[in-house]
Amino acid sequence: MMFSGLSDFNKPINIPDSVNFCHHMFETCPNFNSAVKMSNNVTNCYGMFQTCTNFNKPITIPDSARNCGYMFAQCHNLNSDVYIGNNVNFGAYMFNNCQNLNANIYLGAGLVNCASMFERCMNLEEVSELPPNIYNCSKMFYWDYNLNCPINIGNNAYNCCNMFQTCISLDSPVTIGTNAVDCSNMFRFARGLNAPVTLLSEHANCWYMFYNCFLFNQPFNIPNNCQAYHMFANCNSLCAQINIGENCNCFGLFYGCNNMNMPIVIPESTIDVTAMFSGCNNQHMSILFPQNLFDTKYHSNTQKLMWHENAVHEIVLY
Repeated sequence: MMFSGLSDFNKPINIPDSVNFCHHMFETCPNFNSAVKMSNNVTNCYGMFQTCTNFNKPITIPDSARNCGYMFAQCHNLNSDVYIGNNVNFGAYMFNNCQNLNANIYLGAGLVNCASMFERCMNLEEVSELPPNIYNCSKMFYWDYNLNCPINIGNNAYNCCNMFQTCISLDSPVTIGTNAVDCSNMFRFARGLNAPVTLLSEHANCWYMFYNCFLFNQPFNIPNNCQAYHMFANCNSLCAQINIGENCNCFGLFYGCNNMNMPIVIPESTIDVTAMFSGCNNQHMSILFPQNLFDTKYHSNTQKLMWHENAVHEIVLY
């Protein structure tokens, strides 16, 4: 907190080799806009420029740095290139609420925690390739209205909840790796999304994953053991083929989807189909439903499956 609160300072700064910790160094210096060069001995940049609302200089974060959480949070005018060193591992909230940011951001290969890293960066359109070992990308692009670039989420990522929530311009392919555990609300309110999404993880929590993605109409394979609670709720354009894996919880899966016309096969191992087609009015869609599950669990009663008689065209038992 060496210069924290400084009202006016605009001379170039070289941080010497003797300095390791730069955490909160210029925090809440509203007029600060100096070029800063860091030595290769800096390890901690936590909150270094936080709330420097006028800061807008390109910067290179050295490979020696590890912790860059909140480093540029609320730097509202920041729109310059940032290079993040390859040994930085903590980047949570790093650019949070940088409202004008739309520059080149190089994401170092060592980043693992990127939770809310670009949250509310409303002008951000694209980023470099995501680091291969990232494991927490919860809310990474939350409320980034203009984001629209292909995203490949590696196999180490486990927390992807709300990652693209309210990214209303997103319409590029997204691939989600094999170890993702929490994908809940991942594309919630991404109302422009109509690009391929591939989920490779089994045992994923996909509650409300595509909720209110009004334009989404892509084929999708729901992996085995998926918690698909309201996964496609209110996807009103959905009429592409959806394949359901084994042992999935399908409670409210297609709630409010009114344009579906493809056959849906419900596997015998499905855990719950309660309200699966509730709120639907699909006059051309057929459901292929296992006879033994229908007889033993639903007792020939379609009300629990649909909640009203016009939800689907017909149920075919197999």
